[in-house]
Amino acid sequence: MRRQIQREVNRLANVLADMGVAPGDMVVIYMSTDIRGLIAQMAVTLVGATYHFLFGAKGPDMFSDIVYNMGAKVIITEDGYRVGDRSRELKKDSVDMALGRYLPKAVFHERLESALETLPEELGEEARSLGDAVTERLAGKVTYSRDAMREFLAVVHEAHIKRVVLSSLDDNAGEEIKKALRVRDEAIRRAKMRVEAAERDERVFERYAPVLMSALRGVPADADPGDSGAPWWSDLRELAVDLRERWGEVLEAAGNAVETRHRDWLKNHARRIVHGTPKPTLETLLTDDQQVNVSEFILRHARQKGVGAGQLESIERQRRVIDRILEAFEQPYGRDEKLIVYDRLTKLGLLSRAPMVPDRDILWDDAIRRTEEKLKKRGEDIDEFAAVEMGGGEPAILSYSSGSTGQPNSPRWSRTTGPPF
Repeated sequence: MRRQIQREVNRLANVLADMGVAPGDMVVIYMSTDIRGLIAQMAVTLVGATYHFLFGAKGPDMFSDIVYNMGAKVIITEDGYRVGDRSRELKKDSVDMALGRYLPKAVFHERLESALETLPEELGEEARSLGDAVTERLAGKVTYSRDAMREFLAVVHEAHIKRVVLSSLDDNAGEEIKKALRVRDEAIRRAKMRVEAAERDERVFERYAPVLMSALRGVPADADPGDSGAPWWSDLRELAVDLRERWGEVLEAAGNAVETRHRDWLKNHARRIVHGTPKPTLETLLTDDQQVNVSEFILRHARQKGVGAGQLESIERQRRVIDRILEAFEQPYGRDEKLIVYDRLTKLGLLSRAPMVPDRDILWDDAIRRTEEKLKKRGEDIDEFAAVEMGGGEPAILSYSSGSTGQPNSPRWSRTTGPPF
């Protein structure tokens, strides 16, 4: 075991060195706390760099803050992990979200100032008000999501519309609009639940289709002794019919490959396919009036109640300022981190492939193969690596993080004593 782990550590250390990681560089490790996370920590220590280990259960907000604060040159992560019979797609849901949609607070401030400077003088009052609101929203943040900022400004705009419209109406008309809003919100809530459930069921069904097919091949009804076990379904509906008729057998054959919480969702989607039920959408579940956003909904009802364009002028002015701010926030933001991704869920058959960003991400195994080829041309062995001293020649101590908090636990290895295995 010791030799095997040391070999894996050396191989990853060579990969990091090939990627330009050197003493003084920072590597962020965002993984579950198992042997791969330990290997990553040891490899970073071997090349003389510094690492910060973040437990995979932490969300994109914390991950984004740490990457920015630490100035990560390389990020080592995984496509996901399992806890009991549950799995989480870490790469897609947290890593790609944080690196693609989050900005440092300083960048938000720079872009906000630039956007407000380009606005005409007649929008000055709205610009100052919204600038103050955004600045207050960013207080205490390190990084922040562009999507969250868009939602925040939508809420600010809706609140402004409500104030303007309700102040222009008598009490009875105002109560009618409030009631209409409550009815609309409830209809949308119910419609979204149905759509999200259907999309979830379909996504889970597609994910488990290979597992279900293999299970069906293992329990062929009326199979001849010479049956090859090849699939006998000509279309998706035929597969769904077989699954429903032999659901208990399929689950027994699939065993732990099908997570308990996913079984009802799979059955729901199979039922929808068998009956030919169309996939629900917000367009089919909501009326035209309910499909517009809150702002437009209120304005429609305000016009029906006789509120004139002059009274609604400030709403349009604020909308113009918000659009300009959001346009500035959505400008591309360059990043130079490189990612090494261990495809854990893919190897377990729970993902068809790990989500990868071209020219930024590389799979763990591919990185090792690429580095091995380079080293072979130079007559070097990827399984060997000479430890690099950190700045000042101080001994490096590796501290394995707590599985529940992601915080350092107790010292496990120093370069002066060697690994404890």
